[in-house]
Amino acid sequence: MKSTLLKISLGLLFGLSLNRLHSQSVFPEFLNGTWKIENEEHFEHWDKMNSEQLKGVTYKLIQGRVIVEEYSEIVKSPKGIVYKASPVGQNNGKTIEFKQTRSDSLFVFENPKHDFPKKIIYKLINAKQVEVNISDGGKKVVNYKLEKI
Repeated sequence: MKSTLLKISLGLLFGLSLNRLHSQSVFPEFLNGTWKIENEEHFEHWDKMNSEQLKGVTYKLIQGRVIVEEYSEIVKSPKGIVYKASPVGQNNGKTIEFKQTRSDSLFVFENPKHDFPKKIIYKLINAKQVEVNISDGGKKVVNYKLEKI
């Protein structure tokens, strides 16, 4: 009987610890607003819908025309915080999900099953600058700096 109670108690403590770790994930609400890629006419715009959802769009300006490249969403869900990307004209219109795996000085979203990217990293430099790193987890890497406008 004592053995069973001990196992139940340990199981509950372990479960509560996991829940506590999960709830400590930081939501990247600093992204709210419009960001411009340094030295380019390329933008990310994010709207904070509520405390658990950001909706975004990535676009470029060509001769005054807006060309949308991707629709995005970051949401808190039972799975944790998830980055959902819907690139225009790619992936047969299907959304690709990336699970947040880190949220301290870096906000890391990963999907090891996707071809490219497998990892998206946002590094908040200050309230007006963010560094972005998109990679396949290996040699293929795209880096750029965003400035809030």
